[in-house]
Amino acid sequence: MPTGFTIQDLYAGKEKSSPRNLKIAEIFKEVGLIEKYGSGVKRAVEEILSSDLPKPEITKISGGINVNIFGNSNVLENVPENVPENRMRIIFDLIKNNKKITVSVIAKKISVNEKTVKRDIAKLKQRGILKRIGPDKGGYWEVVEK
Repeated sequence: MPTGFTIQDLYAGKEKSSPRNLKIAEIFKEVGLIEKYGSGVKRAVEEILSSDLPKPEITKISGGINVNIFGNSNVLENVPENVPENRMRIIFDLIKNNKKITVSVIAKKISVNEKTVKRDIAKLKQRGILKRIGPDKGGYWEVVEK
């Protein structure tokens, strides 16, 4: 994190960036993967908040920052015991925020294979938390609030 820069500065989106590898940063900017230097944290926080998730917790750590992103806490009551809490919460939130999301997109977003996502979703469906309406192609998810 740049010297003299605070966590509040990150939340506010103050543009101060010091890329560790300027050449890589320049290449990313040229190909459109970076909009402008120093704007990523603010945009990420805005995206998280727009998904009806709590404000992420940002803390300084040696040489950088640590970001904790929290899901919807009401999911925990309905999570099967043998499924990792964080993964199940993320799957639930992804489906809640996009009722047409596919298993393959979920798998890519959370870096697990499709079989794992299908197994977790099957458990959520068994518990009555999720319901699939229509076919795999063209259908959508219904989140059942309890």
